Amino acid sequence: MWKFLVKQQKIEVLEREVIADKQIAFVNLKFVFDGDWKKFHKVVQFTQCDETYNRVLGSDGTSCLLPSELHAGTVKMSIFGYDSENTSGLRATTVSIALHIRPSGFMPDGAEEIPPTPDLYAQLLQKLDEKAASLQNGADGKDGTDGKSAFEIAVENGFVGTKSEWLESLKGIDGLPGKDGRDGTDGKNGIDGVNGQNGTDGKSAYLIAVEHGFTGTEAEWLESLKGADGLPGKDGEKGADGRDGVDGTNGQDGVNGSDGVSPIVILTERDDGVLVSITDANGVHTAFIRHGNDGGVDLSPYAKTETVNSQIQTLSESTAESIQAVSQRSDNLKSEYNKLAADFTRYCDENTLAVQSNKDEIQKLEVDAHNHGNKEFLDSLTAQFLDEKYASKSDVQSLIDDIQTALADIVEVTE
Repeated sequence: MWKFLVKQQKIEVLEREVIADKQIAFVNLKFVFDGDWKKFHKVVQFTQCDETYNRVLGSDGTSCLLPSELHAGTVKMSIFGYDSENTSGLRATTVSIALHIRPSGFMPDGAEEIPPTPDLYAQLLQKLDEKAASLQNGADGKDGTDGKSAFEIAVENGFVGTKSEWLESLKGIDGLPGKDGRDGTDGKNGIDGVNGQNGTDGKSAYLIAVEHGFTGTEAEWLESLKGADGLPGKDGEKGADGRDGVDGTNGQDGVNGSDGVSPIVILTERDDGVLVSITDANGVHTAFIRHGNDGGVDLSPYAKTETVNSQIQTLSESTAESIQAVSQRSDNLKSEYNKLAADFTRYCDENTLAVQSNKDEIQKLEVDAHNHGNKEFLDSLTAQFLDEKYASKSDVQSLIDDIQTALADIVEVTE
């Protein structure tokens, strides 16, 4: 036997045992309810796979049998109840718990017949019969109060719904179809109705505007529907002065840019105007200029299309030649700069060696400073000797000036 405590919306297991399948009306389930459940008509519900089985406990019942149709596996069990004296649809439910049924090993001999669990309606009728039987064959007593109606008894035993719905549930199954009746006579044809008159065309919005005082053409009326331009926006507040930037380091020479795209303008004359087509790096742009006596633009005083195209082509070629010349001049200056830089580096390397050699000779002189054998060598160190052996300061300064001049020319061209 399994024993459960039903408290609020929770079911707690008090006692348990192993449940085997293929049992018939053998496993008993007992329930203990807290005070809140006393007033309810209670039903225990079992669900396995897609099948649902109900066991009615009623208002006073506390136990029921496990449905025999349940097979090995997991079964969900929950309880719901209704208050027969409450007409607002009060209903209590619990969270479901899992019961585990194990295989029994029972092998039936031939076809096994398991009695089906009666549905909820059949169990309610059984409860009504039991209630009625308990009232018969009793000793004569005092007149009692009026008894409850069949509908009230049905509600006490779990029926949910109105009295009309209960009466509808008492109807039996549909009877056999009746025989077909005889065909009726044909009715008379009706008289055709009178055709309605065509409605008059409604007035356009422009005509209605004229009737209300507008004077002008329809085009002027359409133009008047446009709203006026909005007022100019207020000037924004003046931003704070930016801080002085730190001088950046000299950047490296950039790579040569790709050739620019010269715009091409094509004018196509038509009978009613001129089509202007401009092709640039962003694509093709067109505009149409109408001429004639309707207030359009008269292009007769201006140059023909062929002339304009020729001048544009000449300007484009001249601009391309100028760009090419500037690019060639820049390449030449860069070559001259590289040559001067190489000469300057070589000059520095040579003078470094000379200075080092001079230091070696000075150190030698310091060693021999205390003997008289070096007098002849010291007398030979004249200004003329030094000028012949090493480059003068003026020569070095001249070379540096030449390099600075070349660099200034390159900067001026590139800017």
